[in-house]
Amino acid sequence: MSRAAQFCLTAPAQIMSGLIDTYCSQPAPLLKHLELVAYLSVAPQHLTLRDTLFSEYAPNLHHLVLSFCNFSWSSPLFTNLRHIEILDVARGCRPTMTTWLEALGNMHHLHTIVLHEATPILPATATTIPNPKRVLTLPSLCRLDLGTMALDCANILNHLCIPSVDHLKIDCKSKDADSADVVALLPLLSGKKKGHGVQARKRLRSLTVTLTNALTFMGWEDEDADHPMTDPVQFILDLYTAPLSVSITRQATVPVMTEEAMLSKMLATLPVANVHSATFQDVYILRPSWWTANEHRLPNLRKLCVAGDTAYALLTAFHANTHGSDPDPEASISPVASELLLPQLDMLSIQNEFLQDDALVDTFCDTLMYRCEVGGPLGVLKVANCDVYCGNISQLSEIVPQVDWDGLTYGNDHSSDDDDGDDDDDDDDDLSDSEDSMENGSNSEDEDDSENNELY
Repeated sequence: MSRAAQFCLTAPAQIMSGLIDTYCSQPAPLLKHLELVAYLSVAPQHLTLRDTLFSEYAPNLHHLVLSFCNFSWSSPLFTNLRHIEILDVARGCRPTMTTWLEALGNMHHLHTIVLHEATPILPATATTIPNPKRVLTLPSLCRLDLGTMALDCANILNHLCIPSVDHLKIDCKSKDADSADVVALLPLLSGKKKGHGVQARKRLRSLTVTLTNALTFMGWEDEDADHPMTDPVQFILDLYTAPLSVSITRQATVPVMTEEAMLSKMLATLPVANVHSATFQDVYILRPSWWTANEHRLPNLRKLCVAGDTAYALLTAFHANTHGSDPDPEASISPVASELLLPQLDMLSIQNEFLQDDALVDTFCDTLMYRCEVGGPLGVLKVANCDVYCGNISQLSEIVPQVDWDGLTYGNDHSSDDDDGDDDDDDDDDLSDSEDSMENGSNSEDEDDSENNELY
């Protein structure tokens, strides 16, 4: 180890202690990267690292990754760390907030912190975050990734001032039925609590919301960075590259605050007023009334993509906005463009939806016509991977200047049924013509035979 610059060791926790005694007991003056992963082979068991690791001498250690390892935050090995990634520390070995802040305060060049189930924890009976006795400023920190209970995440952010963070990722679990722990966390993500948490230097320009596994919010400072998550690998990549990503998993058996209400709270708290493009994917819990109640949170939204069990509620909300509950297309209720639902919307993309509903498409056409009449027309409509009839696309193309369709149809199309009927008629005509020709041919042969007999 005296000449090693990088050392990575992965083994079952039951045998890893002996390997560390063999390879990690001597000083490591050149070591820069250390990775110890003690995975579970049979029973849950954490490896406890000794304080004498590398004889407490690794002055060039900058990058540390530990998984299922218990350790002391006061170790002198941590002084020069720039990247620290700790995954899963036993609850009984979690540091106190005082010890943790002192350790971070000694890491003057720290730019990345990844802590999943490894942070200081509040008592199980805690319902609110305490006032911080000390707020630590980490001027060089660029990335913060926390994964633990929502109230513990809030407590961590409440003790930090991180003005240079470009990527903040929170993967939290909510145990409160009313999601009070999440409500306490959200202001710290938006920079609304000055002096603590995240200082919002820029506003979000695009966002993606999905409910595939957990309620997940991803926000970018660039426009058009949002898109549907069709590839699991791309989804994970976006989680780690988005300037702000928040995933919330509910643990309450009977939650009082629904995911729909929680999403409303997120939009009300996070800096989304300048969002120009957004994607809502598989957010099946949204009702038409949700769009009506929350569209003012996105006053500058110009591009919207709805994918997977999300479009029906939106299209219904559009129609209710322009026609109320009256199905009569003449019963319009929005007199001016400013009162339209999402009045700035110019491009709508619908993906992975079932659109073989003539009534739904007809009401959508009525809505689009009315938006044109009052000065809020839709400029671009994109339809991809949808169950849709060709005839319905033709309807929409007569109203929207640009309709981009991938050409995919499913089931029996109206037009194809008519064409099949015409083909059947043509086949019947061809069959009757052939029968007539055969009959005429046989008659001609009989006439020729009779003429020949007369000659002989």
